[in-house]
Amino acid sequence: MPAEIQNQKVRGGPVKTSEKGISTTPKRQNYLKYIYLEEQENGHARACRINEQLGVTRSTVALTFRELRAEGFITYEPYSPIRLTDKGRAIAEAIVRRYSAVKHFSRTVLELDEAMSEKIACELEHVISDAIAERLLEVAKVHAERTSDATASERG
Repeated sequence: MPAEIQNQKVRGGPVKTSEKGISTTPKRQNYLKYIYLEEQENGHARACRINEQLGVTRSTVALTFRELRAEGFITYEPYSPIRLTDKGRAIAEAIVRRYSAVKHFSRTVLELDEAMSEKIACELEHVISDAIAERLLEVAKVHAERTSDATASERG
């Protein structure tokens, strides 16, 4: 097994989040991901929305935001919009790409339902590398092409 996969931890400890070597915990990755998604939808994120989405208290959100700010992942002041820094955005985008790759693979190749695909993607987005996510997308593409070819030959 490659060292980059062996050294990753599923829960709690730091996880390599990109080939560039920036690392943070799965908990913090989730915060960055939700901030990113809120920014995409609304231009910025607010603490109240993040605490709703993650199901945690406001004080937990505030504490985690202070930690993320200290690490250079976000800009944050209490009662103000939260924004990702370039460093935070890079991690969030990597997590969202991995989530999308795993979910797509689960739906198209494994033919799992939406809920199960989302659950698996939420778990694996923290532990797979960018290279594995890309490979999942490649396999899903080949699977779709083969499925399409098989369907066409059955008709023809």
